[in-house]
Amino acid sequence: MPNTIARRELLKMASATLVGLTTGRLSGGLPRELVENVVNADHWTPTFLNKKQDETVIVLMDLIIPRTDTPGAKDAKVNRYVDLFLTVKDAEEQKAFVAGLARLDDSAKQTYQKEFVKCTESEQTGLLAHSDSEFFTQVKTLTSLIYFNTPEGYKELNKFGPPKGVVAGTVVCET
Repeated sequence: MPNTIARRELLKMASATLVGLTTGRLSGGLPRELVENVVNADHWTPTFLNKKQDETVIVLMDLIIPRTDTPGAKDAKVNRYVDLFLTVKDAEEQKAFVAGLARLDDSAKQTYQKEFVKCTESEQTGLLAHSDSEFFTQVKTLTSLIYFNTPEGYKELNKFGPPKGVVAGTVVCET
């Protein structure tokens, strides 16, 4: 997988997301309460993404942050946050994200004659190794930022105490 980010590296990257937790707002300026109500709905369906795109997002994000001894991106329902996040983005960003998913699926069909979600994990990681690096970087960043703003990710982030540079829920710039 291209430039795979180790779980601990993701933890370091995500320390900055504590600002989002302390302000009570997530990306896009949506109130945390609204986001949590939408994401945790019993009969949730995607608002922006179609069902196939959502399934691709689930698989992709689960490859980025899989379940280990702690919950992964799928467990934290990161796909639901992504769907909500995309509803507040401008049309250009929405198109770019959907186009990235389509390119990934097209690549799977050309290489393995099946959709990305139907490929084996090994095939999926192979496809990611040869995928659009800009899109994959965007998805890794989005996945980690959202994951570490979920209750599951927050627990993972603080499993060994606050990350270096964080004091009382406030990010401290280190020089």
